[in-house]
Amino acid sequence: MPTYKYYTDQLTGELDSLYGAREARSIALRLLEDVCGLSQYAYITEPGKEIEDRFLQRLAEASEDLKKGRPLQYVTGVQEFLGREFAVREGVLIPRPETEELVLMVKRCAEGSRLRILDAACGSGCIGISLACELPQSEVFLCDISPVALEVTGENINSLCMKSSGQESLSTVPAAFYADLLEKPLSQAVIEAGTLDILVSNPPYIRQTERILMHKNVLDFEPEEALFVPDENPLIFYKALAEWGLYLLRPGGRMFMEINEALGDETKKILLQYGYS
Repeated sequence: MPTYKYYTDQLTGELDSLYGAREARSIALRLLEDVCGLSQYAYITEPGKEIEDRFLQRLAEASEDLKKGRPLQYVTGVQEFLGREFAVREGVLIPRPETEELVLMVKRCAEGSRLRILDAACGSGCIGISLACELPQSEVFLCDISPVALEVTGENINSLCMKSSGQESLSTVPAAFYADLLEKPLSQAVIEAGTLDILVSNPPYIRQTERILMHKNVLDFEPEEALFVPDENPLIFYKALAEWGLYLLRPGGRMFMEINEALGDETKKILLQYGYS
C-alpha cells in the first residue's frame, strides 16, 4: 500500500511540468485530504501511514484527470471561498481568491444594514451567497445566462443558505434567476426599478489578446464565455452593467465590480459617461 508521503511525492513529480513543484505539491496534498478525509496536518504528522485500500481507485482516477490538466476544483467538485465550500463543475468559473476581496469590500460598506443586493453574472454564486451569509439581514438576488451556472448556484444556495445548514438568521433565502446582461434590464421583472441598494459583478473582462497570459488548464477547461470579451469591445459588460445600475439602483445605490486592471482608466471613463461618481 502506498503511504501518504509516497503518493504525494509521486503525484508532485507527475504534475511538476504543468504547475511547478510548489503548486504541484499543494495540489497533491489537497487531493489526498479531500479523497481520504484527512486533516490538514495528517501528511506532516503521519507521512508513513498507508492509504486505505478503499481510497486507491478514486485517487488513481483523480490523478489521471489532474495529469491531463483538469483543474483540481473540477476533479474534487469543490472550491473554498471565504471559508465556505462551494460546489463547482465544468461550465462554471472557478472562484478566485482575489474575488474574496470584492465581497469583503461590499461587506465593509454594507455591514449592519438591511439591503437589497444583486450579484450579476453570478457563476457558482460565490459572491452573492457569501454576501447573504455575511449580511444575513439583506435580501440577495443572483442572475446568470448559463443554465449550468444557475444549477450550480441553486445547489450552493441549498447547501449554504438553507436552515438545515445552520443559517437560521438569514432574513430571506437568496433567489437566482436567468438574465442576459446584454439585454435591457426592463426584460427581467424579478427586481423592481429603483429598489436595489447594491449591484455587484465579476463579469467577463479578459481580452482575446490576453489569452497568452492564461494558464493552459484555464483555457482548456474553464468556460470561455465567463472569461473573455472581444478585443474591439472589451468593456461591453461594464456598459451593460452601467445601464442595469441606472435602472435598478435606488438613489445613492452603489455598484461594485471586478475589472481588468489594464483597462482601469477606460472603465472609469465609461462609468463617468453614464453619470456614476
